[in-house]
Amino acid sequence: MSEGKIAKPLSPYGASKLSCEGYCSAFYGSYGLKTVILRFSNVYGPYCLHKQSVSAKFIKDGISKEQLTIYGDRIQTKDFIHAYDLCQAIHLCLYTLEKEQLTNQPITNNRKISGEIFHLGTGKETSILELAQLIQELFDNRIKISLAAERKGEIKRNYSDIAKAKKILGFSPEISLKDGIESLYKWFMNKDANQIREAAVLSGSE
Repeated sequence: MSEGKIAKPLSPYGASKLSCEGYCSAFYGSYGLKTVILRFSNVYGPYCLHKQSVSAKFIKDGISKEQLTIYGDRIQTKDFIHAYDLCQAIHLCLYTLEKEQLTNQPITNNRKISGEIFHLGTGKETSILELAQLIQELFDNRIKISLAAERKGEIKRNYSDIAKAKKILGFSPEISLKDGIESLYKWFMNKDANQIREAAVLSGSE
């Protein structure tokens, strides 16, 4: 995925994001409101007890059911970015935008970032099966991986081209998926088991 590609959402969730981008673009173009659009790839990290993201769901299911369920053919891919790296990217964006507003001059590579779109990820493609196996290893292979029917609206391959964010914002993700998932697993294991089971029920994991 890159900023230059025409957006074509496959789900209502994606369409809602694109509509917000349209308003940001329109208010920048019509009124000069200095908006910047950031497109996050699949974010994971601590404080995600009630999130439905696949990494959090897999670990919660591993704890509460000792089983992970993959929907589809197992080879669909995502670009997983740790919350720490994402926060760094947001900070770089805000810092650059603030400098622009103070000086009214381009700060980075002679290019203003107002009105721009940036993809934020790692630029690395990881299959859902790879993620599941990584989490399975953290549970000492005690948990099973099962398959279920593909869900409509799912994208087969999805990872970000972050060349623009690197060039203009100086963005460079640091945390590997292995290290990030291990730290997330430890965060969950420090939680009360009943808390995790309750979160799994509330988020539809059980």
